[in-house]
Amino acid sequence: MKKTLLILGLAFFAVQLNAQTISASDVLMYLDFEDDFVDSAGNFAFSIRDGAATDVTYNVSGKFGKSVAFPGAGGSAYTSTSASNGTFENSNSHTIAFWIKVPALPTSNNDFLHQFAGDGTNSRVHFRYGSAKFSSFGNGSASLVENNPAVTANTWHHIVIRLDVEGEAKRKLFLDGTQIATNPLNDPYDKTGSGIITVGSNNADSNVVNGEIDDLLITSEVLSDAQITQIMTNGVQASLDGALSVSSVKNDSSVKVFVNNDILTYQTPSKVNSSEIYSITGQKLIDIKNASNNQIDVKQLSTGIYILRLSSEDKVSTKKFVVN
Repeated sequence: MKKTLLILGLAFFAVQLNAQTISASDVLMYLDFEDDFVDSAGNFAFSIRDGAATDVTYNVSGKFGKSVAFPGAGGSAYTSTSASNGTFENSNSHTIAFWIKVPALPTSNNDFLHQFAGDGTNSRVHFRYGSAKFSSFGNGSASLVENNPAVTANTWHHIVIRLDVEGEAKRKLFLDGTQIATNPLNDPYDKTGSGIITVGSNNADSNVVNGEIDDLLITSEVLSDAQITQIMTNGVQASLDGALSVSSVKNDSSVKVFVNNDILTYQTPSKVNSSEIYSITGQKLIDIKNASNNQIDVKQLSTGIYILRLSSEDKVSTKKFVVN
């Protein structure tokens, strides 16, 4: 069966390659929610839980590009169809980072990220309405870190949970770049068996988020305070080492892209000197000089998100596309 490539959006972007501070090779999961629920790291596939995909929408007013919006109680969320293998439980160092925006402070528990370990224990990041506290814990209630955050309605807030097992052996909670809670690591046991990750609710289809999430990252790297500030300021994609960094948006309606039978064809009024395709983490996969008929054979690409980069004499343009 031929692969189908979906070209996302109408905008082209002027970009530059920058040295970045986040290790792309350590990324376990990254969701940018640009009209899809695709893990750019390629480790997890997601599907809708107990409802219709139309319950979940993508908004243009995200913190970085678009965001995903969940409907609250009675709505749907997305869950992984592959085992979590203990991605963010207590035995593995990791950092979780994402943006949230809620229309009002929750009147019920909101589970932004949930990992079910298969034996009834779980790890999660959620807002507990009863105490108005933002919490993160692993393996049941072990290593709970929480605080009363200064979260306001209709405002984007950056949440980071950092767990350093080998170093300080503490779980720390950051809000908008500032550490607001810390707790010693308890019960650091390994959960590498079957389980699922759910974004927007828990694994039982309850505690559905009423609000938006953007730029969701899980990495095995223990991010420093400076790195947390970096991703909060510039976004995850622009902070990956070797990644394409979007510096300004430039709509160019004169550029057209078509894909048919594993051949990507582009049309532009400017003469293109080189055509490149990158992975979302910045690895160059295809590099063609003076492409014949402005066409690129893309059958070697596996399922995932990629970036097309076109260089001409007066500008560099890129466009993101998905291979299914």
